[in-house]
Amino acid sequence: SRGGGRQLPVIGVMVLDTFDLASLQAGGDLGDVILHEMGHVLGFGTYWEPLAPNNFLTTLGTINGSTLGFNGPNAVAAYTGSNGGSGTAVPVEDGFGLGTARAHWKESIFRSELMTGIISGTVRPLSLTSVQSMADLGYVVNGAAADAFNISTQPTLRAGQAVGPSFELKNDIIRVPRRYIDERTGQVVPGRTQ
Repeated sequence: SRGGGRQLPVIGVMVLDTFDLASLQAGGDLGDVILHEMGHVLGFGTYWEPLAPNNFLTTLGTINGSTLGFNGPNAVAAYTGSNGGSGTAVPVEDGFGLGTARAHWKESIFRSELMTGIISGTVRPLSLTSVQSMADLGYVVNGAAADAFNISTQPTLRAGQAVGPSFELKNDIIRVPRRYIDERTGQVVPGRTQ
């Protein structure tokens, strides 16, 4: 499907490891993990690469500790505006290995934000940067629905939280072949593997 001239997912798959479900639910983390994974199904981190219909992932000199950045104009404006960041791109995770790198915000900068590759703390806001990154993909978004979040206040935000164990969302991006629906014919056509 197309949104804002871009191809958007129509069907997606989310797989949850049954080994982790009980502990995630007991710790009150399951809802946040599901919301995080839903973001990937909609295209967060999975539709950033050059092989996808979009090319928002860029390699730059080091920006705020990251060598990768997301250069969608709406997300960059949110990052440099209300979310307290600086630069020409939103820092993207370049560590933690395949499935975490290149598909999440930089953990050392965004810390407890929902769309980093590490679930930590007990308050995990969905920032305006994340919401506006979905606008860059072609979705119509409501920026007013974003959670309160500012990079410079992260230590304050986390200060009142219980210090629970962090949970790395390892390999939560699975690179599989994509199929596209031809808008003229309605037929499914093969895509490329990401």
